[in-house]
Amino acid sequence: MAELKRLSDVGLFRDKHHHIVFLDEKQGVGLCSTDAGHTHEIQYRAAVPEQPPQQDEMGNEVAPGMPGQPAAWLVYPGPDGHTHEIEEYVTKSKKAKKEKDEEVLTEVLELWRTASQLEGDSIKKGRESEEFYMGKQWEGDTPDKLKALDRACLTINRIAKYVEQLSGYQRQQRADIHYVPTKGGKQRAADVMNAVSKNILEQCYFAREESKVFEDMVISGRGVFKMFMDYSSNLRGDLKIRRQVWDEVRFGPHEMEDLSDCEYVLASTMFSLERLKSLFGDKVEEIEGTWALVSELDDIPGPSTQWSDDEYAHKDNNNIPLYLGGSVMLDISKKEIRLLECWRNVYQPSTVLAMPEQDFYFNATLWDKKDIDSASTIDGIRVIKKNLRRIRITKCVPGVLLSDENPANLPEDDFYFIPAYARKRGSAFWGKVENAKDPQREVNYRRSQMVDIGNKMVAYNYFIDPTTFPDEQEEKKFIEKQSQPGATFKVNDLNRTPVKSEGAKFPQELANMIEIAHAEIAEAMNIAVENGGANTSGAAYLQQQRMRLTGNEFLFDNLSMAKTKIGRLLIKVIQKYYGPDRILNILQSENEANGFALEGQPLSEYSEEEILQILQDTDLSQVDVVVTESSYSPTVRLALLTVFENLQAKGVQIPFETYVELLDIPQQEKQKILSQYAQQSQDQATQAQETSKMEINKTLIAKGIIPPEIQADLQRQQAELQQQNGGQNGVPPQFSPTDENPLAGY
Repeated sequence: MAELKRLSDVGLFRDKHHHIVFLDEKQGVGLCSTDAGHTHEIQYRAAVPEQPPQQDEMGNEVAPGMPGQPAAWLVYPGPDGHTHEIEEYVTKSKKAKKEKDEEVLTEVLELWRTASQLEGDSIKKGRESEEFYMGKQWEGDTPDKLKALDRACLTINRIAKYVEQLSGYQRQQRADIHYVPTKGGKQRAADVMNAVSKNILEQCYFAREESKVFEDMVISGRGVFKMFMDYSSNLRGDLKIRRQVWDEVRFGPHEMEDLSDCEYVLASTMFSLERLKSLFGDKVEEIEGTWALVSELDDIPGPSTQWSDDEYAHKDNNNIPLYLGGSVMLDISKKEIRLLECWRNVYQPSTVLAMPEQDFYFNATLWDKKDIDSASTIDGIRVIKKNLRRIRITKCVPGVLLSDENPANLPEDDFYFIPAYARKRGSAFWGKVENAKDPQREVNYRRSQMVDIGNKMVAYNYFIDPTTFPDEQEEKKFIEKQSQPGATFKVNDLNRTPVKSEGAKFPQELANMIEIAHAEIAEAMNIAVENGGANTSGAAYLQQQRMRLTGNEFLFDNLSMAKTKIGRLLIKVIQKYYGPDRILNILQSENEANGFALEGQPLSEYSEEEILQILQDTDLSQVDVVVTESSYSPTVRLALLTVFENLQAKGVQIPFETYVELLDIPQQEKQKILSQYAQQSQDQATQAQETSKMEINKTLIAKGIIPPEIQADLQRQQAELQQQNGGQNGVPPQFSPTDENPLAGY
C-alpha cells in the first residue's frame, strides 16, 4: 500500500527541517523530497522470519537459532550525518468562517424568490394545465355570469381522454432499471445490483410513483422524483423514492436535464405549526416567537394577496415574509407554515498529490503549502489543484433557521430531487396539455353556443289568442303539458286551436366548427387512441403500439434519463447503507420468489459464508445503468403470445416453456406448471419406450427369436418350478424356439 509520510528531525537537528516521503511497501520503493538542499536514501527491508535452533537426531543442538526481524524502512543519514524518523503526517483542521443565521436565512429566501421568478410563468401555465385536465376550463367567473344569463356553460373535457391514453400506455410499457458490467467489471456486481434494486423499488412502490411523475410530465411539463432514507419503521433505514409535488420544487438555472449544471434546488412543504415543533424540538421557542409576531400584525394579506415589489418588508415583522415567490409562506387561518429545504453546491479548494504511473492519488487539501511544495520535489509526483463539490443542505421557515450543514453521510454529493421534463427551453418548461388549451376552449365555447342557439331557434312555438281556451287554468295546462304525448286540452272552438310554428333550422356551420375544434385537440396532443380489433395479429398489434408512440418518444426518453440518474444514485446508496448481511437477506428472498443466479450459478450452490465473502469483495460501482423495456409488461406479453400463436399455426414449433414464461401469473405458479409438464413429458416418454420395446419383442417372436430378457425370465420361472417339484437346484433347463408355447402367459 502506497502512502505519504513525514521525516521528522531527531537529536540536535529537531525542528530544523523535515522531509516528505513516498513509501510503497508492495513495490519496495521509497522516495524522499529535497529540503534544505539535500535528500535521503530510503530502502525497504523485508521481514525476516525467526529461525529456531537446529538439532540432530539425538536432540543435540548443531546450529544456533536466529532472531527474526520485522519489515522496516531504513532512512540513511544526510551529508552531514543527521538522521530522521518516519512519522504520520498530522494535519491541522481549518475552521471555515461561520455565517450568521440571519445571513443564511436571507440567502435561502432570496434563492426561493429568484428561482420562483425564473420558473414562475411555467409554473403558472402548468397549474392551469392541471385545471384543464381536471375539467376547470373556463376562465374566472365566466361560468357564473353565463348561468346568470340563463346561457349554457358546458365543459367537454377532451384533454383528459388523451392524457389518460398516454398514461395507460406508459403503465403497460414500463421500463426496468437494469445494470450491466462496465468494461473490466464483474458480472456478479451487476447480478447483485439488479436483484437488490428490484427488491428496493418494489418495496417503495416505485412503479406507481413513476406513473404519477409521468402524468405530471404530460400535464404540467415537469415531474419530480425524491429519493431519501426513511427511518420511521426501520432503524437501519429504508430507501424510498416518492413523487414530489412538481410545483413545490424550484430549480436553479440549468440546461442539462440531469442537473449537472444546476447550482441549487429548493423543495417546500406546508407543515402544521404543531408538527413542525415536534420535528424541530430545539427550535420550538424561535418558531413560537415568529408565529406570535406574525399573528399580532394588523392588515395581514390573505393567501391570494401578493405584496408590492418588496415582499420582505411589512410593518415591523422583522423581515418575515407572508407571501414570497408566488407561494404562501404563512397561513394564519390554517396555522400552517412553509418549510424550505435548500440543496446547493459549495466548492472547496482541493489539492491532490498524484503519481499516475503508480495509480496513486492523495488528498493533501489540509496540508501546509510548504509541505505540498516539498512533496512536489519527489520524482513522479504532480500537484493537481481542483475544486471539490459538496452539497449544503439548509432547512428553514420564514424567520427561523432550522438547520444548516454539509452532511458527511451523503452517499453522493448530488441532488436527490430528480426532475423529468416533457419540453424544456432555458427556464421554461411545458407539457402536452399546453398546446391543446385553445382548441379545448373552442370546443367548450362552441358546444355551449350550439346549445344556446338550439334552445332559441330549434324549439317549436305556439300562437294563441285570448279566446282560444275557456279559462286561465286550461291555458296554463296547455303551456305546461303541450309537449307531452297524449295530452288533452279543452278549447272554445276546434276550428281555432293553437297555431304551431316551426323553429328555425340549426346552422350546420356551427356543428362543423365543433368538429374542427375536436380534430385540432387531437392534432395538438398528437396521441392516437384507436385500438385494434379482437382479431388483430400480434405483429399488427405491436405496430399499432409503436404508432401511438410516434411524436411522444421524447417523453419516454426524458423519463428514462431521470430513471438512469436514479439508478446511479441507487448504487451509492446501497453501497453506503446496505451491508453484506442485509444484501444477503434480499438475495435469499429474491431467490425464493423468482429464483436468482450469481454469475450464472444458482444461489443454492453457494454457502452463506461464500456469499458474504463475495459481497464483501464486490465493488458495486463496477456496473453501468441502462433503462430497458420490461419483459414482464402486460402489452409485451400479450403481443408476444399473439405472435407465437400465429407462428405455431404456420407450423413453427414454439417450446411450451416459452408460453408459460409469458403468462401473467406468479412465479410459483409458473414453476408448478413447468414441473407438472416435465413429469407428464417424462411419463409419456417412458410409456412410448415401453410400447416400442413391446413391438420389437413381438417382431422378434414372430421370427422365432426369443428376446434375451424374456429368455432370462422364462429360465427363472422354470428354475423356480423345478425346485418346487424336487428337481436339481441351480440348473435351469434350456428352451428352444421350437418348444410348444414357450411364451405362455406373456
